[in-house]
Amino acid sequence: MNEFDFLGAGMGEDGSKRVARWQWGWAVAAAATAAWGTATMLYHLGQGGYIPASPSAFVLTTLATSMPLVMRGAPRAFTRCCLVIGLALLGWALVGAMIGMFVFLPAAVLLLIASFAGPRNQPCG
Repeated sequence: MNEFDFLGAGMGEDGSKRVARWQWGWAVAAAATAAWGTATMLYHLGQGGYIPASPSAFVLTTLATSMPLVMRGAPRAFTRCCLVIGLALLGWALVGAMIGMFVFLPAAVLLLIASFAGPRNQPCG
C-alpha cells in the first residue's frame, strides 16, 4: 500500500492520479475568494475601521481554505478535504457572521461545489 492508497486516492478523469480540472478550478476559486475577503477586511482595518475579530483569524481561515490545493495528486483525498473544509467553513461563516467571518461564505460554497464537481470522485465511494 503506497501513500496515495492510504489517503484514499483514486484515478482522475483521464486515468491519471490527478484531480479533475473542474474540481481544481473550483478549489482555486474558493482559495482566491477567501484571500480576497481577507484582504478586504484587512484593508478595512488599515483604514481605521473596526473588526471585532483578530486579523489572524482571517489569515488562518484563508490558510485552511487553501488546504485542499496541497492534495492535487490524490483525487479522493482532495474531494473529501473539500467537503470537510467546505462544511466547517460554512458553519464558521454562519456562526461568526457577527465578527466579520461572513466573507468566507462564498469560499465555503465554492469548496462544496468542488467536492462534487468530479464525475468519478464522489466523497463517499
